Amino acid sequence: MSDDAPRGVGGTHRVAPGMLVKTRGTPRRGPRLALALAAALAMLLAAAPAAPAAFLTKWGGNGHLDGQFSDPSDIATDAAGNVYVADRGNARIQKFTSGGVFLTKWGGRHEGLEGDVFFNELSGIATDAAGNVYAFDGGTYGITYRIQKFTSDGDRITQWGRIGLGSIFKNQYPGSLATDAAGNVYVGDGDSIQKFTSDGAFITKWGEPGDEDGQFRNMGDIATDPAGNVYVAEGSRRIQKFTSAGAFLTKWNGRGAGGIATDAAGSVYGVNGGSRIAKFTSEGTFVGAFGEYVERDGQFRHAYGVATDAAGNVYVLDGNSRVLKFSGETTAPRITAAGAGPKTFAVGKKGTTFGYTISEAARVVFTIEQKQSGRRALYWLMGTLTGRCVAQTRTNRDKSTCTLYKRAGSLVQQGAKGRNTKPFSGKNLKPGIYRATLVATDAAGNPSKAAQVSFNVVRG
Repeated sequence: MSDDAPRGVGGTHRVAPGMLVKTRGTPRRGPRLALALAAALAMLLAAAPAAPAAFLTKWGGNGHLDGQFSDPSDIATDAAGNVYVADRGNARIQKFTSGGVFLTKWGGRHEGLEGDVFFNELSGIATDAAGNVYAFDGGTYGITYRIQKFTSDGDRITQWGRIGLGSIFKNQYPGSLATDAAGNVYVGDGDSIQKFTSDGAFITKWGEPGDEDGQFRNMGDIATDPAGNVYVAEGSRRIQKFTSAGAFLTKWNGRGAGGIATDAAGSVYGVNGGSRIAKFTSEGTFVGAFGEYVERDGQFRHAYGVATDAAGNVYVLDGNSRVLKFSGETTAPRITAAGAGPKTFAVGKKGTTFGYTISEAARVVFTIEQKQSGRRALYWLMGTLTGRCVAQTRTNRDKSTCTLYKRAGSLVQQGAKGRNTKPFSGKNLKPGIYRATLVATDAAGNPSKAAQVSFNVVRG
């Protein structure tokens, strides 16, 4: 048995339903808060199963040239598969093919002329089923609170809102945009949602400050699904779901979601703490997550937003001024553990054999852990008293007991499609109760959901 085991694997939005959806970035909060949230979310998501998502490509980089970004704030896609990035620092919108080839750009920074196509503080963007692009210019101290509507090539069609004090939007950075299949536009305005026609005529609004259903605090992104439902992310608190008229439907723990998006199947994607993407059903059931807080292909730091296209691909806008593209339709291996035989063996004796079945040839990692008694360490996390199980020490013996699994080693095997066995001597293990966690990873890097086998070691 080798102990060098492979380490564990680990807005604004809107696209018209039925095809694609995007989400925008959350307001800048400062490095300390971002790091604290990332650390907290890492603990919450550490045991979450990785959702199959194969990394396809990336583009961007920090700068002012075509295809480069400075402090990007949002991302969206259209029905043709084009990708739009709100390049806030460069005061422009850039348009790309789904593979990252630069197509065009528009905008610029020019304060004071209401008729000009310029952006003072570009925040959120969205597209509709007709391919039009909507952009929110949040402004500074009330200078340019307006929404501009463009063709897919950047020609302005109309605008609404006000330039100067007295804006119809009360929040300095409303920025969250979404559209539905009927072309309606939803704007997240701090603690309320405003709904307009595609030409800017006011329809309705809902919400107020607070923590009850239908109220909002620390609003992040908004998105719509093909059925016309509206989703609102409230950072570390929750995701709320409404009808298109604002009637509350349900809510769930968003696992830190700031940016959100939906796909054609109605699934909901949330940016968690800037380093992971979590996937939920439309009713809030957690499906899985992918991503790590590292700088390499397929991973990201300080992700701001997420978008999907009609083909099911997922685009992540990264704080390193990059767009990363993942395949949302990958097929991960399926692994089923048949058990260990014998289930109990003595130290220094024959050991046991793990049996398992996989749906395709894959690399299988067995992580061996021993069950131990730990102590519950209590701490405050995002306003809630919670706890985690830690090893017993002299200073925490009086705390409540809990179950803790300590890593004892690992095994690796290249498994063939179908039934497989893996002999395990266990010669270095101490008497106790153990479990083996099996994860199969295919050639494309897609991990399976974990399967587990328990076994016992006794004295010889």
